Amino acid sequence: MKVDVVHFSRRPQAGQHSIEKVFELIRGELPERFRVVTVTSGYYSKGIRQRAATVLEARRLATPLVHILGDVTYAALARPSESTVVTIHDAEFLRRGSPAKNFVYSWLWLRLPARHAAVVTVPSAATLRELEALGASEASSLRLIPHPVSDAFFASQQQPRRSDAAAPPRVLVVGTAPNKNLPAIAKALEGSGAEVVVAGRLDSAQRGAFAKARVAVIERGTLPDEAMPALYKDADVLAFVSTTEGFGVPILEAQASGLAVVTSDLEPHRDVAGGAAQLVNPRDPASIRAGLDIVLADDSHRRNLVEAGLRNARGFSAARIASMYADVYDEVAELRPPHASHR
Repeated sequence: MKVDVVHFSRRPQAGQHSIEKVFELIRGELPERFRVVTVTSGYYSKGIRQRAATVLEARRLATPLVHILGDVTYAALARPSESTVVTIHDAEFLRRGSPAKNFVYSWLWLRLPARHAAVVTVPSAATLRELEALGASEASSLRLIPHPVSDAFFASQQQPRRSDAAAPPRVLVVGTAPNKNLPAIAKALEGSGAEVVVAGRLDSAQRGAFAKARVAVIERGTLPDEAMPALYKDADVLAFVSTTEGFGVPILEAQASGLAVVTSDLEPHRDVAGGAAQLVNPRDPASIRAGLDIVLADDSHRRNLVEAGLRNARGFSAARIASMYADVYDEVAELRPPHASHR
């Protein structure tokens, strides 16, 4: 039996494509019995009017099963709960606003959407616990389904750059949002002789931090998906020492590429890394520096991290993650009343 599914997603703003990339991978691995149509909102998630219009768009979707992919989770509010799946990637935004704003956001983006969905999926145990603490599991079933890593990163493996002893160590940093912690990385690398390659565009404060620390930095800007594997294989180590994350796909991309990882001793970083990363305190530049020094100086340790990382990353294949979503869709399709119509 064919199952019709709509993937309803936000209208991405500049630099916002992570959610879209995740589900593009998943769609490519779903069994043929699923007929998936992608619908992108015609409105940005900005202001009351555009967000209300997004809710109405989702309400008008005639497909029996609608999966709201994240960020515009409030689009579930006018939909029948028995035929709606919602993915909530994180609750990190609740740490950035005022108490009043956080109260509104927690209800409109988390609690109420969860109550208007048959199933809510989250990518990490950390997000799962946050939602449970907010009471977002009262009327829906919370499921932990991690994000996948693309097969393209496994295919990109090659001999590590460290075989060239004359080259300065190259540290890869993916992302430039405030939570990516670039000023701490700059301070940690002061006097190290390392060069930093950044996937993203630095702001003036971040450039100033690297200049003050006299650390050479190469900005690669926003790269297409097909260019990312080469970026990993041309580095010596990934420094993914963000202060908060909903998941942390770059950890898996680096592991699949055969690259050692230094990451934050926080959740979900620890869970995603699966014991195959050098863990550091992201709020302490000295800890970040010590972690990078260990990985770059100890060839045996680095090889062990790489081998363990490859094993860990294989558990996050797109095929495996797609099978988990297939189970969710089958379950929701069976729960849906016969000939259910959208109200």
